[in-house]
Amino acid sequence: MAVLPMCFLLRPAFLAAALVTAAIPVARAVDVRPVDVQLVLAVDSSSSVDMDEYYLQLEGYARAFTNPELWDAIRGGTHGAIAVTLFEWAGPRRQEINFPWRVLDSAAALVAFAEELAVAPRLVIGGKPRSATPSPTPSPWPRPRRAAPRDA
Repeated sequence: MAVLPMCFLLRPAFLAAALVTAAIPVARAVDVRPVDVQLVLAVDSSSSVDMDEYYLQLEGYARAFTNPELWDAIRGGTHGAIAVTLFEWAGPRRQEINFPWRVLDSAAALVAFAEELAVAPRLVIGGKPRSATPSPTPSPWPRPRRAAPRDA
């Protein structure tokens, strides 16, 4: 009977462990320094919205984030930063996060975010999610007050 070296016996186990590890999504570290506003952006991605209308929504957000007045307002805040996330919805239980929470604290960060918005892929098409990310995740920042009523 031939005796195989230990490396041959353990190779399948190492390969399996590597595949399992590669399949686990890596959590993105969230910058939780203080912000002045936590902004949740939503995009209608229901079946009544075609691709032109979808990108029209994103274009509107992108134009807002490149407006110099927005940076002036953010810079004038106590912390000079905002947190933002964007999700798509196609129904009460059909939502997907397109942009996880992030901090915007400079004119360059706003422009970079606007550029990402301009080419964002549609994750929900006609109510069928294309990924497994649930919609909007709770903010990691404390919420001292609400700017909109809970039922809004």
